[in-house]
Amino acid sequence: MSCVGIVGSAGAYGRWLGAFLERHLGVRVIGQDPADPASHTPQALIEQAQVLVFSAPIRITEQVIGDYVRLAAGREAGQLWIDLTSIKTGPVAAMLASQAEVVGLHPMTAPPKSPTLKGRPMVVCEARLDAWRPWLQRLLDALQAQCVRTTPEHHDQVMALVQALVHATHLAQAGVLRRHAEHVGSLVELFPYRSASFEMDGAMIARILALNPAIYEDIQFGNPHVPQVLDTLVEEVTRLRDLVGQGDEAARGGFRQDVLAANKAAIGATALAEGNYRFERIGYLLADLAETRSLSVHLPLDQPGSLRALLHVFERHGVSIASLHSLRNPAGELHFRLGFDADVDLGALARAAAEVDASGIGRVLDGASSMAALSPARRLAASLQRRAATPDDVPALLALREATMREHMRNSGVDTSPGSMLARLLNGYQHAQVLLREERIVGLLKLDRSGPDHVVMQIQVAPELQGQGLGRALLEEYIEQARDAGKDVTLHVLKANPARGLYERLGFVVEGEDAHEFHMRLSHR
Repeated sequence: MSCVGIVGSAGAYGRWLGAFLERHLGVRVIGQDPADPASHTPQALIEQAQVLVFSAPIRITEQVIGDYVRLAAGREAGQLWIDLTSIKTGPVAAMLASQAEVVGLHPMTAPPKSPTLKGRPMVVCEARLDAWRPWLQRLLDALQAQCVRTTPEHHDQVMALVQALVHATHLAQAGVLRRHAEHVGSLVELFPYRSASFEMDGAMIARILALNPAIYEDIQFGNPHVPQVLDTLVEEVTRLRDLVGQGDEAARGGFRQDVLAANKAAIGATALAEGNYRFERIGYLLADLAETRSLSVHLPLDQPGSLRALLHVFERHGVSIASLHSLRNPAGELHFRLGFDADVDLGALARAAAEVDASGIGRVLDGASSMAALSPARRLAASLQRRAATPDDVPALLALREATMREHMRNSGVDTSPGSMLARLLNGYQHAQVLLREERIVGLLKLDRSGPDHVVMQIQVAPELQGQGLGRALLEEYIEQARDAGKDVTLHVLKANPARGLYERLGFVVEGEDAHEFHMRLSHR
C-alpha cells in the first residue's frame, strides 16, 4: 500500500500518527481537517488512500464516519477503516455500514512525546478484518504498544471504569479542594504537606484539567455505561460518609468489614501485592524527583557508550550521583536527570557540567548548582514549551499584553494606545521567548542576559494560567540562573501593579523610581 488518509489530521493524535506512519512504515500520508485550509478534501481521501483513519472528536466521530460512508458509496470496498476514539460501539458500528474492512483502536495515552507507544496499552477491536490483517499487524508491531483485544461493547463497559470513573473521582476531588481552598489553602499551598498519594492525585487532577477539556467531557457524556458507574460511585461514597457520620464502634466495624475487608478480598492477594509494590516504586521516583540538587542532560549521540562517558565525567570530578532517571522534556527530547545529595560540592558539580557541555558528550538543560524542589508551579513551568519569539507572534503577544497589562498601565497613568502597546512589546524583542501549551501562546518571557546585570524586561502569563504560581516559578528559575552566573537581577514594575509584593518577597528592593515605575534590584554580589 502507498497512502493513508487521516480524518482529523490537524488534531494532536492526527499529527502524531501522521508523522509516525511516514517515519516507521514509509507510507504517504494525506489528511483532511477543517482546522487546516490546506488539507485535502474528503473526496481526495476516499480516492487516494487505501487506509482511512478517523481521529475526530468523540462526539462527532459517528457523524463524520457516516458522511464518509455516504460519500464513498461503495468505492471504499477493499480499503481498511480505523478509528482512534475513546468510545468504540458507535464508531465501529458506523464504519461497519461501509464496505471497508474495519478495526477500532484506542491508545490508552495522550499523544506521547516518544516516537512510539512502547510501554503503553492499546485496545484493539477487530470488527471486519481479512486481507488487511498482515498490514494491521505490521502497524501494531511498529507502534510497540501492549495490545489487548476485545469487542467494542466490552471496551465501552471497561472504559466506564478505567477512564470515566477515574476522571470523575479526580474531578470531584478538585471540586472539594476548590471549595475548601479559602480556609485551608489551594493545591499549591497544600503541596508542602503532601503524601505520595496526594502528590499522585494532584498530578492526576492537573493532568485532566491541563489537557483538552472536550475529551474528558465526551468520555463522561458519550459512553452509555457511565451513568450506572457514577450511581455506584455515589452509593459507595454515601455509605462511607454515613459510617463516618455515625462514628460509633458499630460504624467502625462496618467500615472494617464492608469498606476494607470486602474490597481487599475482591481485589485478591496477588493484585494487592503487585499494586502495593507499584505504588512504592512510584513513591521512590517522586522522592528522587524532589531532590533539591539535580541536573538534566540531553545526549545528542544515541549510541552505546554515551551514558558511560557522561557518568565518567562526574566520577573524574568526584561527584557522586544519588539518582538517575531517563525521561523526555516538554520538547520530546530524551534526557537523563541526575540527582545529587544536598551536600554535594557545588563547585565540582559546576565544573563537571561545564565539561559535559564543552566536550560535546551532552547538553546541560538546566542550571548546575541548584534546583528548587519540583512544586506544582515548577512542574507547570516545565510542561510549557519555549521558543524564540518571531514577527508572526506579535498579534498574539499584543493580545496577551492587552489581557494582562492594560488595567495596570491605565491605573499607573501609562499610555495604552495601540502604538504604545506595540512599542513596549517590540522593545528588546530579540530577547523574547514565547511559552506554548498545545502549540498555543500562553506566556511571554523577555529576559536580557547581555549586560552586567540580568534584566527582567517582561514576564506575562495568560489569565487562564494565573493564580497557580507560574509567574513566580518562572522568575525563581531566572533568579537561580543569575545567581549561578554571579549577576544581580533588575526589573521595573508599574506602581499600580500588585506584583511588586511578590518581587519584595523574593528579595528585590526598590533602588529608584520614575513617574510610573519602581526600579528594583535583587543583589547576588
